[in-house]
Order: sequence, then structure tokens, then C-alpha cells
Amino acid sequence: MKFKKPKEVFFEYSGVKGWNYNTKEDFKNISICYAEVKEPFGKVKSKLSDRLYYILEGEAEFVVDDKKFNVSKEDVVIVPKDTFYSYIPKTEVVKLLEVNSPAFDIDYDVKLEST
Repeated sequence: MKFKKPKEVFFEYSGVKGWNYNTKEDFKNISICYAEVKEPFGKVKSKLSDRLYYILEGEAEFVVDDKKFNVSKEDVVIVPKDTFYSYIPKTEVVKLLEVNSPAFDIDYDVKLEST
């Protein structure tokens, strides 16, 4: 299977914009999206998917299971399913790839208040 960058932005909300390369309808085992993050991403967890974040550009502070660490270009963050996490951009924008396995399903996300 091959997926190309879509021509337009598929999502934009609360300081995050980007596109999905694929969805659970395309391939149920894994999904990937590109995102540009400009505001803190509140505390969330997936009850379904393990998540991997690959930092393309910028710097951020991640908090995974109450452990804080800084990330920058070419770093990888793995968040196991059922683990609360959040992140805060430390630069104007953080560009990243997010991989979900199995594929992302909003119905399985649990979001707490913003950080």
C-alpha cells in the first residue's frame, strides 16, 4: 500500500492542524498523520492504540505517565495505550508524525483538561 500527502488540510483544532495519510477504513492495523502543533496539547490517552511521535521540526516538552522530558528534531516518543500523556510546544511550531497502532479511532480517546 502507498499513501500520498493529501492536497488539503483534513483537520484543524485548538492550535493543531495537519492531515491523515490514512484512516482505519484504509488499513485497520496502523495509521499515520502529520501535524503542526502551536499550542499545548492537553492530557489524553488512547484506550485502543499505542502511539509513536516522530519529531520533524521544533522542540516540545512531553509528559508521559507523569514523566517529563524534552524532545527535538529526530527524536521519537512512544506512548503505550492506556497511558495519559500531553505535550507543550517550546518553539513557535512543532512538526511531527503520529503513528497509531492499531489505526486511530476517536471513539477510544479519553481527554482530560488542557495543560
